[in-house]
Amino acid sequence: MKWLGRAKNYDLTPGLASNTPPTAATIWHLKGTQGGGFPSFHSNCKTADMVDVVNRRCFCQRGVPSFGLKDGLPTHCAQCKTEAMEDVTHAKCLNGCGTIVQNRNKGYCVRCFVFLFPDEKVSRNYKIKEKHFVDYIKAADILPDTPQVTFDKRLQGGCSARRPDIFVDVYTHTVHSECDENQHSVGSYSCDNKRLMELFQDAGNRPQVQLRFNPDSFTSASGVKHPSCFKYNKTGLPVIRNQAKWEARMKVYLERLTYHLTHVPDWEVTVEHLFYDGFDYHAEDMSGKAGRKRKRT
Repeated sequence: MKWLGRAKNYDLTPGLASNTPPTAATIWHLKGTQGGGFPSFHSNCKTADMVDVVNRRCFCQRGVPSFGLKDGLPTHCAQCKTEAMEDVTHAKCLNGCGTIVQNRNKGYCVRCFVFLFPDEKVSRNYKIKEKHFVDYIKAADILPDTPQVTFDKRLQGGCSARRPDIFVDVYTHTVHSECDENQHSVGSYSCDNKRLMELFQDAGNRPQVQLRFNPDSFTSASGVKHPSCFKYNKTGLPVIRNQAKWEARMKVYLERLTYHLTHVPDWEVTVEHLFYDGFDYHAEDMSGKAGRKRKRT
């Protein structure tokens, strides 16, 4: 047996694999034949009877397996896994949220880490305001308890990688809830219209409502400036500045969300902005008020 100098690559057939160019990986061999499954050929020299004996493959021979039975080895890819299988390859957040984590933040995802360890220094404020927003809506118990409700996930069957903060499929139409920090006024959010159309296509071109919420400062239609609901503490994390004002804004949002969940929109795309500049805001109790709307026919 001749060692070729690359991990897991052995030359069992002198005169063949020994001529492999240095840049070619020797990973192919005849399954069940001489050599016991060790690689002898690279991809340019392999025959139709050979299989990849270095890289693990799912039973379908197309995907890389990440799923298997608990405490077992990965045997199936995401497309072939069964309901009894789970991801046994990637480390998950210790808080049980299911997020894949890296080797930092004490084994927690960033979102759970900043809430469980508020005094620890973090490199960035990761969706703190969004978590307050989503948790408040969850606690209100107005969302249907079905698999058609997702939180910060790609739409099933969609082609884009867009992830609405909250997505609700009520079959006749879809409702998207978005927490737009600082009204999404910075340059990185200049493609909101493109994102809107991609989500519209991902949901099957059905009528769609996007209900967008700004938790930060804005100037009302009457010219009154309203401060942000959040301030930053000594560790640099955003915390709620005034609980009463935060709940007043969320009350308005819940009313609009409840309305859109129970009423089919007349337009293909309806976008409603709450607490953006120009929002009609007259009192702390905004019962029955609506935000600016933008519709696409």
